[in-house]
Amino acid sequence: MPTPHSPLYPENPSLPEWSVVNFAFDLNSTDSEEDSFDDCSQEPLQSIKEILEENDAEFRHRTCTKCKQSLPLSSFSKDAHTASGRRARCKKCTQESEDREKSNERTRKSRANNPERYRKRNRLNSRVFRERHPERNAVAKRLSRIKHWATTAVSRCRLRAKNENLPFGFTKEDISPLPEFCPVLGVKLIYDGKGERRCWASIDKIIPSVGYVSGNVRVISLSANWAKSDGIGDLFPVRLKRKSFVSAPDQPSLFDGL
Repeated sequence: MPTPHSPLYPENPSLPEWSVVNFAFDLNSTDSEEDSFDDCSQEPLQSIKEILEENDAEFRHRTCTKCKQSLPLSSFSKDAHTASGRRARCKKCTQESEDREKSNERTRKSRANNPERYRKRNRLNSRVFRERHPERNAVAKRLSRIKHWATTAVSRCRLRAKNENLPFGFTKEDISPLPEFCPVLGVKLIYDGKGERRCWASIDKIIPSVGYVSGNVRVISLSANWAKSDGIGDLFPVRLKRKSFVSAPDQPSLFDGL
C-alpha cells in the first residue's frame, strides 16, 4: 500500500512546484510493485491530475511578445488555434491593444466627419510648435529641404524647359545618388540653401541644345554652372576666398595655390 506521503492520496495534494510531467515521471520511476497500484482506486489519481493541471497553469511561465515580461500561463487567454493553447500577448496587453484600436477608429470617423476642424487644429499646433521650438523647426526645415531637393529641382527644370522650349524628360532617379562634391570644381555641394551661394547644388545640361533629358543632366555647383553659361570653362566668374569652400580629399580644386 502506498505510504501517507504518496501523491496518490487526494487529501495530500501536490506541491506547487510539481507539474503533470514531473508527476508522470515519478510514477514511471518508482520502485513499488505493480500490484500495489492495482489496489488503488483510479478516482484519486484522476483528481490529482486535475489539481496538477490547474496548478501547472499557475506556475508555468511564458514571455509576452508585447511587454516582454515573463508571466504565468493564467495571465494569457486560451486560444485553441495556437500550439501552446494560449495567446502570445498577455491579457493586459491584449486589452490595451483593443482599447487603442477602438480609440483610433473613433478618431478616424471623427476626422472624416469634421475635416475642417482637424485642419484648423493642425495649423494651430504647427504654429505653436514653431513659436516654442524655433531651433528644432529650423533643423526640420533644413532636413526637409535636403530630402526633397531632387524633386524640387526636377520641377524647376520642367518649368524652365517649358519657358525656353527645350526638351524635357528626366526624373530624380537620373541624378541619384546626389554627389557630395562638385565633379567640376571639387567643392562640397550645399543642398539646404544655406552658406556660400556659389556652392549650392544645381542641375547642369551637359549639352545645352539637347535639353533636360535623361543622360544629359548632372549635379554640379552653381559657380561651375555660371562659368559654363558665361563661356569661360571651369573658371569661377568671381574670385572667392579659399576658406569659403570644402574640397573633396582626393579631387583637385582650383583653390589650390590661391
